[in-house]
Amino acid sequence: MRGYAAAGNPNALGNLMSLSLNFTKSSNYAPSAPGTTRFFRFGDYRFDAKSPEAPALVETAEQLARPAAFNEENTRLADVLRWIEHRHDKAGDGADPLSIVVTDLMLDDREAVDAFEASVGGVLRNLMIDEKLSVGLLAVRVPFNGNVFVGDTTLRAAVPDRPLIILMIGDPFQVRAFYDYLDTSEIAPFSSDTALTNRRFALFGLEASAIAEAAPQLSGTGSGFSSRSFSLDVPGTQDLKKFSFRPGAADEDSEARLRVQLDAGANKESYEVIGDEPVSVGFVWQLDEAAFDPAACNPQQVWTNYARLGPDGALSKGQRAVYSLGLDEMEAAGMDRKGTYLVQMIAGQRGLVREHEAVEWMGEWSDTNDRLTSRLRQSATTRGLGVPGLQPLRNILLAELLIPGREEIERSSAQFVIRTE
Repeated sequence: MRGYAAAGNPNALGNLMSLSLNFTKSSNYAPSAPGTTRFFRFGDYRFDAKSPEAPALVETAEQLARPAAFNEENTRLADVLRWIEHRHDKAGDGADPLSIVVTDLMLDDREAVDAFEASVGGVLRNLMIDEKLSVGLLAVRVPFNGNVFVGDTTLRAAVPDRPLIILMIGDPFQVRAFYDYLDTSEIAPFSSDTALTNRRFALFGLEASAIAEAAPQLSGTGSGFSSRSFSLDVPGTQDLKKFSFRPGAADEDSEARLRVQLDAGANKESYEVIGDEPVSVGFVWQLDEAAFDPAACNPQQVWTNYARLGPDGALSKGQRAVYSLGLDEMEAAGMDRKGTYLVQMIAGQRGLVREHEAVEWMGEWSDTNDRLTSRLRQSATTRGLGVPGLQPLRNILLAELLIPGREEIERSSAQFVIRTE
């Protein structure tokens, strides 16, 4: 890592430290509660599960922007990931920090070389599946002038474009917010001004950045539906559209219906690693009048699970999911009976990912230890060096999304109320 700090002034590490500090003072945080940033060095750090201690704390960010700060010769990535996992377990709900790991991703200790899947893969699996966190992987090609440690071999390199890897581990919204902040920073090599040949990103996780809200629409007349407003003093329903339904006025042969159009691929970014098979579902809750006390109302208790919308009203074309409610669908869901119903429709994407265009660069930017050693011995100034740990990491992260039942992301939804008279 010393070679990255020696490459220039200002350098990539110094820029990243400054951006991290400024991020916690940005609009992503309330002015009354700015975030805090702490810097650690892990290199030779070993995690002890029986007596977990943090890696060495760096007093000032400027230290990590100077070559003299780096004297370790190992990249014990699994140990710092175990500490991050421990920290997330200890933090509790709502207090999880965003962890940024900066590494050259060299597989230069025997544990990493011989058991990368079990060590690094095992911790990432826990973080993504058990903790429901996302992993963002940003790679930038930057100048490097220093030693490269490959196992027991020390090789000299003075190259213009050695990859530097930034792992972002945290809540999906945290990871996206930090990446977006870097993206718009106008500071090389982390902003969108950097050419794709020198900056790439992939996001692994199972949460959408934001759910797109769709609105139901009445189509035609004679369906029994009307948008006649009515009062409903249940918290959370004030801004929802409300419709009245009169079964006796409905014509089952009419084309006039209540329609909702959802985008199964809403807000999906090109760097997200997920399948694009559209999926949609609808749920119905009924208002429990006996539990409804407007003076002391708990919205979680007044709605009871009632039904699931059947597939007959659903129509999908590409990433567009349309649900059409008419007399038949209302009867099938039992919503033709007198009562007040809360309806939620959700659309999203799923699909097992074996190859994905968002991670193609991870194979292209990868080198084995042997190939890296051979290239540097031939020329200490060779261009286009790769990262030995990148391909194994790619395989691990892709494998996590191959687990059935964990490959679905909700992307758009619609909520509305129907009162059957």
